[in-house]
Formats: sequence, structure tokens, C-alpha cells
Amino acid sequence: MTTHAGPSLQNYATPDYLVRALERELGRPFDLDVCAEEWNAKAPRFITEAENGLTAQWGRRNWCNPPYSDQAAWMRRASAEAEVRGATTACLVRASIDTSYWLRLVTLRGTCDFLRGRVAFISPVTLKPERGSTFASAIVWYGPAFSPCCVRWRSAATGELIDLNRALQVRQDGEAA
Repeated sequence: MTTHAGPSLQNYATPDYLVRALERELGRPFDLDVCAEEWNAKAPRFITEAENGLTAQWGRRNWCNPPYSDQAAWMRRASAEAEVRGATTACLVRASIDTSYWLRLVTLRGTCDFLRGRVAFISPVTLKPERGSTFASAIVWYGPAFSPCCVRWRSAATGELIDLNRALQVRQDGEAA
């Protein structure tokens, strides 16, 4: 079983601004990137493919941008870390709401921040953002500070939470703001 991205397009990196926005919400930085390579790690400590993040020990505050080909296994592990150890993990995943695992692993166990817009992931070749992601993404939070069945929205461009009440205010003329 492949636990990390190989030479395929699955090893693109998360933009730093997105991770820093999540850390601001936590009030602390992530202490471990559970699924990284040296060039794209988002925490001071990280687990490489050779170390196998699905079986290695995780930290208290974890970042996880898993290979999308097996994201359910990584979310299952993040959920278990929250339940058993009280760890907090943020997983950047493809918003695969039509899959059999989404209800079980996201809706019933995590807080889901859907990203409005598309994330411009960092190319492993050019080390620059590439626009044109063809899929919706979400941050799924597991941990004691996050409630199951909670859905929020975040900007893919800034990583900041979106105040839906403000975003959906109706103007005098009846058009959405």
C-alpha cells in the first residue's frame, strides 16, 4: 500500500498561508507534519514516506495533507489520535462528499471547513503555486476543541474563516452581498 505520494501529482505542497491561518486559529503552530517530505513540511518535525505516517507516533498538534488516493486511511488515523490521545489534527483533503467514508469519518467525527475557491498547490518541480485545481477541498479538524457535525467555510485564497452571516447579507435591492 502506498502511504505517501510518489512521483505522481499527489506530492504537491500546501501553500504556507493556508497552514499559518489554521495555526492562528489554534493559537499555536503545528508540532508535526505527519505526511511530508523535507521540501514541503509544514512543521518543525515531520514524518516521511519511509517512516510511514500511518504507523509512526503522532504529536499533539498535527498537520496532514495526505495523498488523496488514500485519504480515508489518514483521516481514520487522525480521528483515532483525537479519540485515544486527545491530539488535534487538521487534514487538508479532497471534499469527497459522495464517498462511503465521508459521513463516517468527517460528518460524524470532525469539524469540516469547506474551502471556497480552489487551492493553488505548490508544484514539486517549480516550487511555485499552480492554479487550476479541478476539485473542491476541505480542512477536516479532529480533536477536543472541534465538534462533530460542524460545518464552516474558509477562503481558499487566504485560509481565513468566512463569516457566512456577513457574506450572505441581503442588500436593500434583494441581491446577495
